[in-house]
Amino acid sequence: MTDSSSLIALYPGSFDPFHNGHLAVVTEVAELFGNVVVAVMHNPDKPSGLIPLADRVQLARRCTEHLAGVRVEAFPGLAVQAATATGANFIVKGLRTPGLRGGATDGAHEPFGDGHSHGVPPESGRPGVHQ
Repeated sequence: MTDSSSLIALYPGSFDPFHNGHLAVVTEVAELFGNVVVAVMHNPDKPSGLIPLADRVQLARRCTEHLAGVRVEAFPGLAVQAATATGANFIVKGLRTPGLRGGATDGAHEPFGDGHSHGVPPESGRPGVHQ
């Protein structure tokens, strides 16, 4: 069995902006896995977000600086590429409670099914964490 202190969880997102729901997920994931990489994702070929990338990274760092084992980095491309680059064992996704956003859950429009996980190495798990 692997010691949880040696596990790395990747939490990818645009974080535009980073908010209390994101912080709740990072806090829970840090308790579960010990090490969390908050991956502020961006596509360098497209304009993205209302908040500039550097500011999104800085905000996430300031919000999580009190949490041991958490680091924040910007990544271009796909989450699976960020997982490979960081050596992540798991990719986590915050799941909203039913009733938010007009009654839809994340599972209704952001499933972990085929196509959405294409390219994820088999050794990488994809747990969800409810916000």
